[in-house]
Amino acid sequence: MSFDKNDVKHGIDKAADQLKAATDNLAAKSHEAGESMKEKAKELARKAGDEMIEQGTKLKNAAR
Repeated sequence: MSFDKNDVKHGIDKAADQLKAATDNLAAKSHEAGESMKEKAKELARKAGDEMIEQGTKLKNAAR
């Protein structure tokens, strides 16, 4: 069985294009997930900070 050189090249180019598209898609999804995680971490840090302030205020009021 023989293959036409141009058909093989075309098949390889098509596979390379598909791989690049999949890699780009994965990179975009990874970036989105990273951004989402950063936002969630900020939200959790704000909540923790608010809770610490609240507990500090309660302790300060109890000490009076």
